[in-house]
Amino acid sequence: MRIKFIFIILFPIIFLSCNQKVNYSKIFELAQTERAKGDFMNCIMNLSEIIKNSTDINLKQKAQFNIADIYMNDIKNYSFALDEFNNVLKYDINNNIHKKSLFMYSYICSNYLDMYTNAYNSYNLFLDKYPDDELVPSVLYEIEQLQPMIDVSKKLING
Repeated sequence: MRIKFIFIILFPIIFLSCNQKVNYSKIFELAQTERAKGDFMNCIMNLSEIIKNSTDINLKQKAQFNIADIYMNDIKNYSFALDEFNNVLKYDINNNIHKKSLFMYSYICSNYLDMYTNAYNSYNLFLDKYPDDELVPSVLYEIEQLQPMIDVSKKLING
């Protein structure tokens, strides 16, 4: 009798607690707090959970961008940052996050990883997609700086 009573009381509690929807916006806020405290590992883990499990594509893209930004600005691992910005670019959302990611992807290729052809191509893609953007002067400057290396590359390839 006692087991039946415990089952009747505990089953709804267990069922309701398992059936609650996870609030990924709250997890994003927690990740921001962790980042501010310098707890990058837990921050990235929480952002990764959002990317893996949330159905909100905008929040997922925002979380992916934050991971890239952490690797670039806080951890200073430019190879990881490049990969993460590339993941942001896979989201089929043409918004400010996508634009910033394309610029940062190009910038990292050019200024940190000596991937000049990738930088040149992605900067030109930026110009095609965002011809009237406020970053265009910076993109044109970067392309101008890359041009001598691109010219040498072309000469080496063409013989």
